[in-house]
Amino acid sequence: MFKKIVFYWVLGCFSCSLLAKENQQTCSIQPNYDIIVMDSSIEFIVHDHIMTLMNNGKIKMDDQYYLIDNDNKQKVMTFLTYLRTELPAFKQLSHQQLNSVHNNFAVAIEKQLGNDAHLLTSLNQLYTELNLMLEDVIHSDNNQLIFKHTAFNSLKEKGRSSAVRIFKSALADSFFHFKVFKDYSAIKKISANEWKKQKPELKAFNLQVCKMIEEIDKQYKQLAAISYIK
Repeated sequence: MFKKIVFYWVLGCFSCSLLAKENQQTCSIQPNYDIIVMDSSIEFIVHDHIMTLMNNGKIKMDDQYYLIDNDNKQKVMTFLTYLRTELPAFKQLSHQQLNSVHNNFAVAIEKQLGNDAHLLTSLNQLYTELNLMLEDVIHSDNNQLIFKHTAFNSLKEKGRSSAVRIFKSALADSFFHFKVFKDYSAIKKISANEWKKQKPELKAFNLQVCKMIEEIDKQYKQLAAISYIK
């Protein structure tokens, strides 16, 4: 029963919806490359190899340039525009979604528990940890935007683990202070109500993220498949 309650809480708390237990349709693509967006080019890093897409439409694999025709140059430049639009938007919207869900749950906790800040403290702790996880997935550094595929692919499981750990500790503390039934009831009610209200928007965002990843992967593989090298 405890695990069920914690999982319902997770469903509502993670605004990217990548934690959603009910939303089992994970992205069909799990990228195996990091992406670094720079002013002059964009790099795809796969294991020990770097594919660089340059602003003039040229492609470089490690230190060798692809011999590329004008049609493929145009594809490169179109892809660069797509990446420079979609990846910053993904970064911004992820944090906005998380902030929105955090605020809604915070209001619901205060309504249910009044001035009792016990569970609100746990919610804030989870919010902080999830923000750091999102920063691991995509963040800015020295005028570069960096996407890490391992952090993206493990985001759901890491978020679940954090939520279970934090709220297990919160309910254990409630038990110590003889408030466990009050907090148990509050969590159950808040989770059910808030998740029901926010589920459509979160599922839509999850679909948007998956479509972005699938489109990036499709275009990346098409360009990487060009085999003639100068």
